[in-house]
Parts: sequence; structure tokens; C-alpha cells
Amino acid sequence: MKQAESLALLSRIYGIQSVDLDDFGAELPLFEQISENFARHHQLVPVLIVPETQEHPRMLVVAMTDPVNSFAVHQLSRQFGLPVQVLAATYEQIVQVIADCYPRLLAGEEPYA
Repeated sequence: MKQAESLALLSRIYGIQSVDLDDFGAELPLFEQISENFARHHQLVPVLIVPETQEHPRMLVVAMTDPVNSFAVHQLSRQFGLPVQVLAATYEQIVQVIADCYPRLLAGEEPYA
């Protein structure tokens, strides 16, 4: 199954939006606040913090392979003090973003600079 098909299936199964992380631009401050172990264990990456608007509160957006992982969502909500919006992403893309971003973070570089 191709990645696009996998994303469409995840989106339909969980009734949530999916995200294609191939064109992902990582936000360094978010990666600094989520440990690599936590990200790997729960197969998730931070995407962005959405500013508050009249329609919705300020919130953290994360991409996950298991969008119903309520433990990880609750932990992130507590850690950031924000509601969390979850987007579905494929395992392969999550693993690639983690593999690309955390070593660069440790080296003091900007991920995807």
C-alpha cells in the first residue's frame, strides 16, 4: 500500500485529518519540548502550535500513527497546557522525521533548515 493510500485509510478509520510529512517543516522549539524517547515510543511528532482565534483556542497539533493514543495526547496536553489536535500520519513518515530532527537538535542545528 502506498503512503497516500495509508494516510487516506488512517483518516477514514479515525475520522480525523491526515498530514503528509514528506514536505514537513519542523519547528525546533516544539522538538525541544518533547523528548525523543517519548516521540519514538508513542510514534508522534509535533507539527505546530495554532494561535488562538475567535473560532478555536490556541492548541498544539501533533502527527501520530495511533491517533487514539489518549495517554500520549493527555501527557502532551498537560505538558504544554494546551488542547491537542491529532493528525494521522504513516509510521514511515513519523520515523523519518524523528530520525532527521532529533540528531540535528542535539547538534544544535535547525531541523529542515
